Amino acid sequence: MSSVRYSRTRLRVADQRIKSVTKPRFPTDRELVWAILDVLKDRGSPMPTSGVPLPVARKLSLPPEVVDWMHKTGTETELYYRVRWILKKLKDIGVADNAVRGYWALTKARGKYRYRGDLHGELIARFGPEITFRQNEDKVDGKRVPLDRLRNMDRNSFETTCRKFLLKFGLQLINVTKRTKNGFEGTGILRIDFTSFRVFFRCLRRTDPINQVELISLRRAISGRTEKGLFITTSTFHAAALKEAGRDIVPSIDLIDGTELCDHLERLGIRV
Repeated sequence: MSSVRYSRTRLRVADQRIKSVTKPRFPTDRELVWAILDVLKDRGSPMPTSGVPLPVARKLSLPPEVVDWMHKTGTETELYYRVRWILKKLKDIGVADNAVRGYWALTKARGKYRYRGDLHGELIARFGPEITFRQNEDKVDGKRVPLDRLRNMDRNSFETTCRKFLLKFGLQLINVTKRTKNGFEGTGILRIDFTSFRVFFRCLRRTDPINQVELISLRRAISGRTEKGLFITTSTFHAAALKEAGRDIVPSIDLIDGTELCDHLERLGIRV
């Protein structure tokens, strides 16, 4: 009888070991901090909060089940919750800043990122010594190749790629109302559960940043016609354009720059 109990105990222990090995592990705050700093540095321009978790997950090689873990509140993923919390902590100690609401970038001092020097000790104190601050000067941006392909596409190929993204994004009844040599614009219906929104979108194949005037132009175009605006570009947005999009007025405008667009295309399996 004792031998049977012993065998059962060994089986339980073995089963627990197997579960501990196979069960995915959520990254520590120290691991997340380094990945977030790395992502913001690679980006080099203000990045929306919603755009940070996916490249962080890629840097940490997180499996899909970890990326999709829901926070206990049930309203957002655990990864998004932790990333948002750490960004606020990084702001507290002067490493990151969101001068434009909802967009994050590393702070700079004397041409160098401050976390390489004077704030290193405070980061170590807050998040532990496992954080290493490499220079990464020779690191190749993994988004450069697909981004260059997007920018160099002919007009029809670019429109086809953006249409696929808009459909995956959830936009229905897409109607292109205007085409130019650099892109196109139109309307569609975005359905979320039992609610639907009319969306006016503009997709531009550009290398120079989008300025505030172009955002004001888009807002005028959608005023009285749709509930929401969407601006997609293969370039970036000036700080003034980000502020214009973030103003507390209706209709609201969502922005997707080139790097974020490449992230979405990769996540959705749309080849460039």
